[in-house]
Amino acid sequence: MGRKDFSLKTSTSTFKVMLTAATVSGGLVYWVVKSKEHRESVEAKTRQLNGIPGDMGTAFAGETVHLLLSTNLTGFVRSRHEKHGSVFKTHLFGENVVFVSGIDCVKSVLFSEPKYSTSFQLGKLRQLFGEESIVNKSGELHKCHNQMIMGVLNKRFLTTVCPNLAKVISEEGKKWLEESTENKGQYFSVKEKSISLVEKIIELIFFGKRSGKKVLKTTVEQLEAFSRGCKAFPVKLPFSPYGKAMKARQALINVIKNELSKHLNERSRLGVQAPEQTIIYHTAEFMSESTSSGERILALDEVADTMLFILWSLYESTVK
Repeated sequence: MGRKDFSLKTSTSTFKVMLTAATVSGGLVYWVVKSKEHRESVEAKTRQLNGIPGDMGTAFAGETVHLLLSTNLTGFVRSRHEKHGSVFKTHLFGENVVFVSGIDCVKSVLFSEPKYSTSFQLGKLRQLFGEESIVNKSGELHKCHNQMIMGVLNKRFLTTVCPNLAKVISEEGKKWLEESTENKGQYFSVKEKSISLVEKIIELIFFGKRSGKKVLKTTVEQLEAFSRGCKAFPVKLPFSPYGKAMKARQALINVIKNELSKHLNERSRLGVQAPEQTIIYHTAEFMSESTSSGERILALDEVADTMLFILWSLYESTVK
């Protein structure tokens, strides 16, 4: 009985050892095959860049360490630009990268899109700005969004808004100067002052007075959360900056859609009213005219994503 138990235990142990050895061997074979495929893929991608000057760095890290040790990206690019010229290649964070600088080189790349190149945003920015935004489009769809922006920011709009905008900024600047003169030796929050200025600019340029102070205040608060998320690590949790930014994005999109719908409904019921020189008004006007003329019509989701990008640009250029 004891001999049978011993044989059974020995057989079981032998089987386990053989199973483990087979698993490890299979894993090694799989790793070798995958490593070879990866190496061949990297070599093929590298051969595509043979005619471009530059340094690919070490086998695995490339020039990633050099970039991390440099003071900033600008210094890293400038040193290689001086060495290799306006176009150079390198290897960063596991990817082959080609840097292009100079007006002529950049124009040749942008104007060749999408024949030879396609622009794209990082994954987290694609989600934040929306798949339908102009920043995530290329070719004909990009042209459609661009035509809308050019139609909205037309001469009539700019000639009316620019003097009013200059007046608002000038008056706000005078208030800051008077406050700093009256309260000598005391500090005041530039951020709070700039937030107040943002509200006035968004009211003047984007929404108009009819949207109300509550909408403006909520919009600026959501833009602040959205802006922080653009620079945050892309961890989509409710309490993370990126998670809060995604929530803010949805709130901003809802506001934009709501304001656009108001204007579109009024135009369909009452016809063309006295023009309000705001981006939202002219966007609704552009959408109505595109519908009546039979041109390529951008859907409300597409328009809202691009309007979010313009709204964020207004916020960033003022606050930062």
